[in-house]
Amino acid sequence: MSQQFKAKIYRLGTWCCVDVPPQISAAFGKRGHVPVVCQLNGQAFESSLIPKGDGTHRLALNGAMRKHARVAAGDTVEISLAIDTASREQTLPEDLAEALRENDLLEAFEHWQPSKRRMLLAWIKEAKAEETRLRRAERMVQHLIEDLPRIKRRMQKSAD
Repeated sequence: MSQQFKAKIYRLGTWCCVDVPPQISAAFGKRGHVPVVCQLNGQAFESSLIPKGDGTHRLALNGAMRKHARVAAGDTVEISLAIDTASREQTLPEDLAEALRENDLLEAFEHWQPSKRRMLLAWIKEAKAEETRLRRAERMVQHLIEDLPRIKRRMQKSAD
């Protein structure tokens, strides 16, 4: 189910955003982040609607999105949104999964926020040299260890 609307791009700090009309936020039936496929002036993108706290959402438009759609803050744009049902999970490389298992961190990794997992896995995979990839993987494991108390609290909450 695709929803269309027109909106004016505005600045919110360093972000450029548009507000999603309340009736469209309500039609998606979710109050939190909503993964969407977005068409901005005919250019397709994957994004997520960000909750504003009052039951409505905003859509952040990053620089690449604005550049491809040839729009800027102050422009009125046509937007089409549909819920994105495709998985956005990155595949965990087997050697990294094995390292996490050896350090008893695989379950904690799986309880990290999906966006954090995606970002870190992409960062590791984009390394051109194997040495860089291994160094980044080590940094990710160290970050995971430092974040372990908070992750364990999340795991406990999800178990309750």
